[in-house]
Amino acid sequence: MAAQGDVPPEELRARVTSPNGTTHAAIVSMQNNAFGQIISNAMTACQTRAKELGKGQ
Repeated sequence: MAAQGDVPPEELRARVTSPNGTTHAAIVSMQNNAFGQIISNAMTACQTRAKELGKGQ
């Protein structure tokens, strides 16, 4: 849906998340604990290591 639609993923998620429900609580917790930055850092580390491995290091 996200890849083929014209609605941003955040909007799709908001459409199926009950306000003040359990999923909402989990999302707020992840946002408050910089989960997005953790994932971004992990992906950067993965990309860096893949490049190193590609060079035989």
